[in-house]
Amino acid sequence: MMQKLTLFIATLKIILNAIINNKILLLGTTLVLYGSFILIFTFIYYFIQSYQMANITYYKGKALQGFTIPMPAFMLVGDIRQRLEIKAKNDLLLSSFAGDSTNIHWQSLNQDRSLQRQFPKDAKHWDDFKDNFVRGVTPTKLVEGTFAKYGVMQFKIDFYRDNIFTSLFPIHVMSEYLEKSPPEVEKQIRNQSLNPVDNQIAQKLFESATIFRNHFLKENAEGKLFELNFTLKGEVEKYFSLISESKRARFKNIFYGAVLNVMAPPSTVMKFNFDELVENPSLMDFFYLSSMIATNNTPADILPLTNGARFVVWFQIILSYFLLALLVAVFLKFFNLS
Repeated sequence: MMQKLTLFIATLKIILNAIINNKILLLGTTLVLYGSFILIFTFIYYFIQSYQMANITYYKGKALQGFTIPMPAFMLVGDIRQRLEIKAKNDLLLSSFAGDSTNIHWQSLNQDRSLQRQFPKDAKHWDDFKDNFVRGVTPTKLVEGTFAKYGVMQFKIDFYRDNIFTSLFPIHVMSEYLEKSPPEVEKQIRNQSLNPVDNQIAQKLFESATIFRNHFLKENAEGKLFELNFTLKGEVEKYFSLISESKRARFKNIFYGAVLNVMAPPSTVMKFNFDELVENPSLMDFFYLSSMIATNNTPADILPLTNGARFVVWFQIILSYFLLALLVAVFLKFFNLS
């Protein structure tokens, strides 16, 4: 054991002497060390933030992860905070906004050609549909992906014009699902001439419409996106026993799209509170933070909040003094200035 240790130390001395006596090798090694220093702390910051954000909240008896964050490890301010808000508005497909409140415009999310039938000569609506189709945006991605991502954000319904949602919602969904006209579907539902499975689906849709009407589609209704996400997913899963697996994805798009359409103008005016937007810096934000600290420039737009985050930032600041001194000494030797 001692022989191996002695051999290792001797080998290390040879390598160090070779590096010290070769200016190019010394400069390259120092730069690699400096870059590694920045990257290591980048991932440390990212791990601290991810660990701090991994909280579990219970909603209606089920565990939901990542929806409630009491305090993130880092706080974003200034331009980075504004960039985060703009990204959230783009992810939520919000067409226009003023200040902290946003009116939503979700009519363009219907994937099943109802827009083409409703607005055959309206280029604006059809262009919106094509733009979102090219972007890969679907009601399912919005509800199950984006709503979960921004789950803690609160929304408020300032105005809701009752458009007989509980009676029209099942007809619109069944019309798209069966690819029949709304009057024809309405007649079949009234006469109970649908096949037994489709009739069960239609009856469940009336139940779902009542739930949405009582919880979200009413004047001064408030909630968080994760509640809307949770309710919509819970309702659509009730139909899976009646629908073959190959048709479920299409049914979900139709189901979610019908709800989102009625939650958009002119039926509904919704506003989001972006003050509650979760500040979750990206990996590049932490690379920026680590790079700035490594050059003795502490950024003012990413602030550590928890004691653990502050200790790591302080530790990197102390180490950066020594590494900068080493880097300067190597550069002086490389250019024969010392």
